[in-house]
This record gives sequence, C-alpha cells and structure tokens, in this order.
Amino acid sequence: MPIQPKPGNEVRRFEDDDLTSVMEMHDQTNFDRIFSAVRSRETWQRQIQHPGAPWPSEDREGFTVVESRGQIVAYVRLGTSQWEGCVLIESGCKNGNDGALLAALPRLLQRCKQLGYGELRIVAPADHPISGPLTEMNVKREFSEVGGLMLNVVSPLELFIGIEELLSRR
Repeated sequence: MPIQPKPGNEVRRFEDDDLTSVMEMHDQTNFDRIFSAVRSRETWQRQIQHPGAPWPSEDREGFTVVESRGQIVAYVRLGTSQWEGCVLIESGCKNGNDGALLAALPRLLQRCKQLGYGELRIVAPADHPISGPLTEMNVKREFSEVGGLMLNVVSPLELFIGIEELLSRR
C-alpha cells in the first residue's frame, strides 16, 4: 500500500519551542544509521541562530514541521546553494509517520519557487523514511556520492579496531 500523507496533518514553519521534538525525531530517525549527525542541544541552537553556517546555507523560512493532533510528527530543513539551488538538508519523523514527510513537500516547493528555484534537490540514503514515499511516487532519482561526512560512532571500540586493521594492511 503506498505511503500517503495522513488527513489532519498541519504544516507550518519551525519555531524555537519545537526544538526538543525535532531533536527527538532526528535521533529516532538516525539511531541505527552510522553516518549521521549527532548533535547536542547547543549545536542545534547554534545552527538555528546562524543558518548560514552549514553548507548549503539553511533557509530558516524553509525549516518546516508537520503536526498531527497537536504533536510534531515530522520535520524538514531546507537549504540553498549557489550551485545546487534548493536542497533538503535533512528530515526526520516519528516511527510510522513517513507520510508526514510528504505533507511538508508542497510548502518546501512553494518556498523554492519564492526563492527563484524551479526544483528541490533531495539527497537521502535508500533506507531513510523520506526515500520510500519518493520511490513510490516515481520521483526522478540518481545516485550521488557528494556531501559531507558526519560520523555517528555507534561503537568506539569497533571503530578503533577497524582503523587498526585498515592501517595494519598498509
């Protein structure tokens, strides 16, 4: 059965009071993903206060949350780049709310149009919650290895063993 937005989802701009919910969704969405950002509250706050710091530069107006029954169930962050146009910086949702990410897309596309861009670039791993709905909608896809590396060290011991093995082979 295709993933679809649920009726009653309310889409709006991110407000500072939404940070705790967004942080929880980010952590939940990326808990098992080893190459994802791990951020403290202070890091999140710095990124929000200085939206030009990450690349692409975050468009604060494009930072969007989706609510269902008064609770935030998904979020998306929009960025812009001179070379790539509008880019989905990241997204997350509560378990079982993949469709809520679809509800945010019209707002993002509208924001891209306001900024003078004709498309929205989305880079996400195949197992990310936003990938399933996009695949089902037959969105044009291409494989890319670009982007920065943010490391979530799930097991420091395994990481160090892996590094030792890699270096000992040289």
